[in-house]
Amino acid sequence: MPNLFAYFDDLFFVMASLQFFGLFTSRNHQRYDEERLVARMSNKEQQVIDIFCNLERLASQGGILVEQMMTTSPITANPETSVAEVIKTLYSNPFHHLPITDSENKLVGIVSDRDLVRCFCRNTNGSTAGVFGIAASDIMSSDLITVTPKTELIQAIGIMKSRGISCLPVLNDKKLMGIITDSDLWDLLHMTLETMQQPSIMEAISQAIVEATREASLAGV
Repeated sequence: MPNLFAYFDDLFFVMASLQFFGLFTSRNHQRYDEERLVARMSNKEQQVIDIFCNLERLASQGGILVEQMMTTSPITANPETSVAEVIKTLYSNPFHHLPITDSENKLVGIVSDRDLVRCFCRNTNGSTAGVFGIAASDIMSSDLITVTPKTELIQAIGIMKSRGISCLPVLNDKKLMGIITDSDLWDLLHMTLETMQQPSIMEAISQAIVEATREASLAGV
């Protein structure tokens, strides 16, 4: 069993180091909360609404696809990006995985917050100076499991569960199209349960499905 106390000690050290760098301040955190998190949730809410309104079509095509829940055009960094800049990006945005791409937008790796913890533990020896000069390519994970936009969401969930991973890059011809994470799946579950508790919303969605079906039938006449 992993030593959780040691893990949290490392995490607290990283957070203290972030404050040392001036990269994780209350002002940055406030901007994250008020702007980016709201924007992300608005986008996820629209994705879930689109799924509900197209249940019949989705059922006929085999289910929900990854492209319908993934985050498109994710923020990325290049292999030469410094660890300090990676820290700034991760802790000023509502995500925990930063894709690393080359000049052609082909995925070469991912840096997660856990990679940063390992980096600090391995290189600092109690001093933040140890991370200067380290690039994203030095700490990123490069042996990645990926999916495509047309992968069924249930298959992607199965991969994440069986492999014990929390994100899947979404590629098309080796180019990064998006990313799907456990946060996306929690959002889907939360919004689904929330919607089921509001009859008025369920009624509106049901009506939208009926109207969409009617329009499709008329178009086929």
